[in-house]
Amino acid sequence: MEILINSKGLILHQTDYASEILKKFNMLDCNSTITHADANIIYEVKEEDEGVDPTMFRRLIGSLRYLCQSRPGISYLVGIVSRFMSNPLKTNFLSAKKILRYINSTLQYGILFLVVQATEQLDMEGYSDAD
Repeated sequence: MEILINSKGLILHQTDYASEILKKFNMLDCNSTITHADANIIYEVKEEDEGVDPTMFRRLIGSLRYLCQSRPGISYLVGIVSRFMSNPLKTNFLSAKKILRYINSTLQYGILFLVVQATEQLDMEGYSDAD
């Protein structure tokens, strides 16, 4: 976790960790994308689809879950893809790789905590939905 301070406030990001994930899964030189999911993709088990290495898939999903701390925009899709950790198929792996392609194009993204200039004290508030 990294914190960057600028005139607008604090930026919480994981740029180095995201780069490490891309390197670990050989996606540093991948084609980037501006969206993290296809609109028409169906996340269901198809019997005719071939399987992938479950250990590698679990490592990828675990890495993406940790990255969700500073990238809430990918949380929903990572949750959807992680439903298939017990028996991952090639389509599930391709969906996870699409998230990596999105991360590659948005490495510098993070969470901005704005500084209010009216007070000298910095109040940091964060909200979470635990459902």
